[in-house]
Order: sequence, then C-alpha cells, then structure tokens
Amino acid sequence: MSVAVLEPLRETTPRRIGPYELLARLGSGGMGDVHLARGPEGTVALKTVRADLAGEPGFRARFRREIAVARSVDSPHVARLTGGDADADPPWLATEYVPGPTLAEAVRLAGPLPAATVQALGAHLVRALHAVHAAPALHRDLKPGNVLLAADGPRLIDFGIARTPDATTLTGTGLMVGTPAFMSPEHVRGGRHVVAASDVFCLASVLCYAATGEDPFGDGPLAAVLHRVLQAKADLSSVPDPLRGILADCLRPDPAERPGTQALTARLGAPAQGDFAWPAAVRERIADDRAEAAAAAAPPAHPLAGYAMAPAVSSRRDGDQPPAGHPAVPDGPEAGAAPPVAAAGVARHGGGLEVADLAGSVPGTSSRRDGDHPLEGHPAVPGRPDVRTAPPAPAGGLHGLPTMGVAPQPAARKRGRAVVTFGIAGIVAALVGGAAVFWVSQGRGGSPGDGEAAAAGNKTPAAAGQDGVDEAGGPDRAGTLPAPDAAARPAGWHAWSGRLSKGPLGCAADATALVCRLVDGSYEAVGAGDGKQLWRYDPVKRPEETGSTAMISPTGLIMIPGGGLPPAVRAGTAVVAAGGRIQARDVASGKVRWEKSPEGAGAFKGEPLVVDGRAFVGVNVSGQGYDLYAYDLSDGRELWRKRLASVQLARAFQQDFAPVAAKDGTVYARSERGVSAYDAATGAERGESEPVAGGCGEILVQGGSVLCGERSGDRGGTHLTMHRFDARTLAPGTDTPLTGVNSGNAPHITAVNDKVFVGTDAKGPAVVVIDRTGTAPTAFRPVPIAPGLNPELLVSTPLIVGDQVLYASNDALHRMPLAGGKALRTPVEGAPGDRSEPAYDKKNGVDIAKSVRPPVALPVGGVVHIVYDQGTIRSVELPH
Repeated sequence: MSVAVLEPLRETTPRRIGPYELLARLGSGGMGDVHLARGPEGTVALKTVRADLAGEPGFRARFRREIAVARSVDSPHVARLTGGDADADPPWLATEYVPGPTLAEAVRLAGPLPAATVQALGAHLVRALHAVHAAPALHRDLKPGNVLLAADGPRLIDFGIARTPDATTLTGTGLMVGTPAFMSPEHVRGGRHVVAASDVFCLASVLCYAATGEDPFGDGPLAAVLHRVLQAKADLSSVPDPLRGILADCLRPDPAERPGTQALTARLGAPAQGDFAWPAAVRERIADDRAEAAAAAAPPAHPLAGYAMAPAVSSRRDGDQPPAGHPAVPDGPEAGAAPPVAAAGVARHGGGLEVADLAGSVPGTSSRRDGDHPLEGHPAVPGRPDVRTAPPAPAGGLHGLPTMGVAPQPAARKRGRAVVTFGIAGIVAALVGGAAVFWVSQGRGGSPGDGEAAAAGNKTPAAAGQDGVDEAGGPDRAGTLPAPDAAARPAGWHAWSGRLSKGPLGCAADATALVCRLVDGSYEAVGAGDGKQLWRYDPVKRPEETGSTAMISPTGLIMIPGGGLPPAVRAGTAVVAAGGRIQARDVASGKVRWEKSPEGAGAFKGEPLVVDGRAFVGVNVSGQGYDLYAYDLSDGRELWRKRLASVQLARAFQQDFAPVAAKDGTVYARSERGVSAYDAATGAERGESEPVAGGCGEILVQGGSVLCGERSGDRGGTHLTMHRFDARTLAPGTDTPLTGVNSGNAPHITAVNDKVFVGTDAKGPAVVVIDRTGTAPTAFRPVPIAPGLNPELLVSTPLIVGDQVLYASNDALHRMPLAGGKALRTPVEGAPGDRSEPAYDKKNGVDIAKSVRPPVALPVGGVVHIVYDQGTIRSVELPH
C-alpha cells in the first residue's frame, strides 16, 4: 500500500493562520511552505510565504494578484480558492485540499495512462483552462506537477505565475515563467509573448506526457529541449489516434493556428461523471491520501501515530543560514544534537517516493528550488537544537508551488540523448574555464599541510601589486584589462624562461606568482619575477585509483585526477578546489591560510571566483543539487550559500550550475532559471534573467550590463545573439546579432568594452573585432589551427589590454590596435612553436597531456606570461 506523507508542524510554525488551524506540513516550495489546515470550509491546503520574500519590494503586489486570479476562476475542474491575505504576516493563500497524486506522480506510479483516460483527462483540463481564460487570466505554467488527480477527476492548481491579460509584468523572485519541458514557443521568447493559445500548447504537452510517459520534446541539454520547443518539434509517434491529431493541432508553432478552448471542448468530448477511471494504483493512492488527511484532521493521540519514521531526503532547502559558529539566537545550542521528530519523514512504499542515502541520488524527490540551507551551528529557535536532517520530498497531493522541476521520468525512455561532439582544443578550453569534470572519489585524506611547501596558517592576505588575472581577464569575465603599467610589474622582474613539471590546464597570476593546475591534477606556482618554483600541491592521494593524468574517455567523459578546478589568484592569495577541499593559500609560500570541506561535496563545478575579499565556489552536493558557497577570504568563514539547481535538473540539462562572474558587489551564477545575481556580501538575490532558448554560452559583465551569448542554427549555419541584461536586476535590454568572418558562422566572444566585441572564429580561422552595433567584423589572420576534424584555434584567449587586443600563438605575441591599423607580431624567443600530436592508441580514451592545445597568456602589469601546452613558460615585456 502506498502511504502518503504528512509531516508534523515545525516548532516555529504558527498553529493558526487567519481562520485556519494548521494540522500538518504537506511540503514546501520556492515561496514558502504548504500546510494541511482546517477551517470553516473543511480541510484546505494553505500556502504561506517566506519572510524574506514577503519583505521584498513588489512581492505583496504580486501575491495579491495571485489571490485575485485564483478568486476570479470558478470551475469544478480548478482547485477552489477559500481565502487569502497578501497583507498578513506571513502572507497566505488557501485552496480546497485535493487528496491524490499529481499527474507526474501518477505516471511514475502507474505508467502511461490508457488512451480513453487521457482523452477524459483532456476534457476536464480544457474546461479548467476555459474558465481561467474567461476570468480573464492565463495560467502560464501548465505541467504534470500542476495537475492533481482526485477521485472524481483532475484539478488544475497553482496560479503562482498566472497573470491577467492587462496586468503589468511583475518579477517573481525565485520563479521562472514556465517549466522548460512544458513551455510553449511563446514562453521561450519571453513572458510578454505568452497568450491564451500558449496554455493550449502546454495542455497538449501535458496530455502527450500522460499518454506516453515521455516529455513531448525529449530530453538532453536545456538548449536542445528549448530549441525543439521553439520549433514546435514534438514527437507524437507514440500517441494513439485520434488523440494524436488533436494534439498535433494544439502544438502548431503559430499561436493563431491552434484551436481555442471552446473548439477543444467539442473535440475532446464531455467530461466524465462520477468516479474517474484512474488506474488501480492511482485510485489506491487517492484513498490513502484521503485517509491520511482525515486522520490528521481528527484530534489524534499522537500527530503521526502508526507511521514509521525514516530519514527524509530532498534537493530543496528551507532557508538561508547565518555563518557557521555564530548562533542565530543568544544562548542557543550549536548543531549536532539529535534532531527532533519534526526532522523525520514518513516513508512511502510503492507510491513513487523512496528514501535514499544522502550520498546517492534520490529517486522520486522534487527538483524544485525551495530556499537555501541554514549554515551549521545556527539553531532557528532559542534553546532548541537545529534540525539537521534534510526536509522530505514533496508529499502526495501537495499543492505544488511554481517550480523549475522537470517531470519525473518513466523507467524507460524511447529516445536517446543528443550527442555533442567537441574538438579536443575546445574540450580543453572548456576544462580550463571550469567545465564539468569527473572526479574519481578517493576520500578526503590529507591535511591542511598537504603539499610540498604547504603549512597551516591563518594570516590575512595583503595586496600584492596587481590584483590578479586569469585566462578570461578578471572576475567580471569581460576580458578587458587596463593599459600596461611598468610600475605594476612583478618586483625584480626580468625576461625569463621556466618550465612546469607537467602541462597546464588552467592558470592565474598576480604580481607575485603564476599558479597553474596541471594535467596530473596537481597545482604548481612559480615566481612572477623570475620563474623559479615557489610551491607545489598535489591533492591526488591514490593515483592508482583515480588515474595519473587527465583523460577523455571513449564515451566523452572528462576525467581529471582529484577533480580540481582551475586556480583563482587575487591580491596575494591563491584559491584552489580539489580532492573535496577548498583551500586558500599564500601565493608566495603556498602556506594554507584556511581549508574547508563542504559537507557532501561530490565534486566542484565551474571555477572559483575571488573578489572583494570573498571567495565563491560551485559545489555539487551529492544526491541533492548544485550549491554556490561564499567564504570570507581572510579566515574562511562561510558567509552564505545558495542552491543553484537540484540534482535532477542538472542531470536533465547536462550542464554545470556554478558561479560565472562577479563585479561591483554582485556575483552571477548559472542557475536552474538561467542567470541569477546575488549580493556578494549577503547572498540576497538581486535578480534573474529571462530564459534564453539556446542558453548562455558566453557570460560577460561589462559596464552596467550582463551579456549572454546565445547560439542558434539553421540551414544557413550558426548564429550568435548577445542578449543584454541589467547588471543589477538582470532586467532584459537590447539584443545584438553578431556574425563571424562568414555570415553562417558564429564567433566565440572572449572580451568586450564599451565599443567592441573581441573573439575568435574557428572557421575563419581568425581573431575578430566587432563593433558593438554588430556590424561586419574586422578579421585578423593568419591564425594557426589544431590538427583534426574540428578546427580549433591554437591561440590564447584574446583579451583587450588598454587600447589593443592581445593574444599569443605557439611562437609569437600578437597585438591589434583597436583604433585600426596593422596587426603586430612579435616573435617570442624560446617559444616551442606548433607541434604535431604524437601517435598513440586511443581505444581507451584521449590523453589530454598528449593533445595539441593553445597556450595561455596572462598580462600582469607591463609583462605577459605565456604558458605553453607542454609546460614551457616564457615571460616577456609587453611591447609598446
């Protein structure tokens, strides 16, 4: 028998809100908690709003609109609003309680529904939509998770992102307009394009899912899914007739060509009367949910008498936390005490929810993003231990809040994932920039003193000349650096040659040292003034288990020993993340200033950012999701953390969610909603971008804008559009289409200032400079390319340094005046020159150390360090 999940009320939860007595906790969402409650109308689902959201400007107006929309809809096929108060503390909204699973849970529980059941489901839901549109309103987030299955038929729920046609656009913090797999083309183009016909499109997607158990637009990377949605390329081959023809009409690309709800009402037929013909497993689940709610509504001897408690696992988080070691209330005990009964969940057997170990994946858990973890050692209630157990997954019959969750996946899929092919230089470039890597876990072993020159310490870092640079320039990722300043060059510098013990995979430097991650997973630092080795750190403790060099497996899996990220170097401190540990080291001596091991860290993601005395690191928390951690650079105090995406969403989109840039007190990250902006000091969310159909390739922060490079393709080739968002709020601005040397090839943008974009065109092959208006680029050739089927440029990332573009090839340094004129080439003495890749057996994968890769060029003051792919370094004066 499947047992529904109701949680006891938390200690901090009020026992009464408005006219309702709270009975149990159903679950939580991005806006707050949902409780089972009892009132004059009977049992209801009551949603409350988190205090931090309620205090945000404009939020109550948005919530007031949600209440108004729900109140204006009158239909037996919609969960009826019973009350709400946007001005209360906390704001709340109550709807009738509908015992039963969501459609997503039902399909996971019983498999695809019979054709007759799907048609009857559609007959009910189209009438619900008709009532919504007659209100007049739009739903805007119709998906399987927002359809509850009651004994007498389905109920449409959740108007969290609904809006009336004449309403102004209000930004909902933490929400995205629509859910990727169930969006319409209008959703992808932006919220202002959504119309009533968009809901019809989404309804067809939901019915397709009910009939087949598959998302109609397939799975794979987010960009691929959204591209198929935009083109309305749904796979209806498994949908039975005559339903297939109805859904095909609803899924037409042009909204004007889709049938309206009135026409669909006639085509889908009359709704079922009496008990609905759900599969037996669904009917059983409905009965269980009804019995559970009835038991909770009656005064029991014990809130959850008769139910077995089990550890609960979820990808959600229930609130921001103050830093570890600083109790939120005076005299509160620190974390570590056994959690009270409220921390436990109730195991559901056979109902689609399974309890899993924290270290593994969590089948059946929600992928929604519902808040942020409290930090360790900070009880929420005076005198009570903190609840350390993760909150449970959403309960059956949960009135889900607007989420970014992907629909639960059936046991078997008919379509394979999209295959993406990379050139080796492109893969290595991604590795250098912090793309996903596979870390063969070998335990935490070791201590802060690991490394040949490392010793524990806790000194406050001091500025050391220029703040620091990496291959993307600085933490804003704009690739723009000030004009060379001889006064800022490394102390005692002279032109020098050096060598790393292995080839590099990502480097950074300041005026004291050059630090590189190497192909064997270790880190090595040499003096910026003379190239002599300063220190070396090897986080790989058992190379026989993890491998001794970076590899690309035959299936395309990138494996780096230790799973480390490229280093970040700023103001005398190097931050490295590898082997499950984040360390801040004195850049000159290698001494460890502090070390942190995030609990449950399965791997680090992206690349560390160090700016304004803080370090930001992306962490994959095993079995839960991707988090952004913020640390004080001086002593390693955890300042805050944010959940960027659930583990389910990350798997579905096949991309990393991690910090990408920082500037002017704001840190930017890829999140499940696109790009999110956070206050660097407090973690408060400042904004989120509108969804971008093709995803953001490049993300650069320049001036007052965040620039997102989106690629799209057609028969004419690939195209690049730079979307501009406000740097503080991420409100959308103007878009600029860019072309490479040929109109059918999109360039890769590496640098930008207020006048030009700079990038590379692999098919040129060329380095290009493009006016900010998007006019035809100026191309600079010749540019060497890597051998192989996929052309990749063998030049360092082009940067803007003062009034010129700077990049290095394997034998020279190249400069291009932005004011126009001839490109200048200066041969570099001792440079290795281009080489051929050695022949070796690749049946077991590609050895990255043997591959031909572009050099790294790091301008520091008036000099530039050039690091070549086999470890040779040349430090030369930057020519005037």
